[in-house]
Amino acid sequence: MGVRERFRLDGRVALVTGGSRGLGLQMAEALGEIPEWGRYGINVNAICPGFFPSKMSAGLLDTIGDEVIRRTPLQRLGDDDDLKGALVYFASDASRHVTGQYLAVDGGRSAT
Repeated sequence: MGVRERFRLDGRVALVTGGSRGLGLQMAEALGEIPEWGRYGINVNAICPGFFPSKMSAGLLDTIGDEVIRRTPLQRLGDDDDLKGALVYFASDASRHVTGQYLAVDGGRSAT
């Protein structure tokens, strides 16, 4: 799994992952359902970014970027600032009763 960034806030660890969305979702759901983790104050969740410009996606976006934007309800690609709110939420006490979940940060693409 390609981890782009890792943050530690008050004992919580939040991971923002790239290309391995399916694996990340399965891990978040499976690990979030294990009752033993909660006893240690560990919540397991996932952030699922949509299309974001990167070195890995540059060639693909050169080819289909306009179509991706057209099919995304917010009509734009994401950027690093778009991930900050989700990251802060999962790394803070605001999500202390949330585990085994994922949050799509994809401009509405997964809802269409």
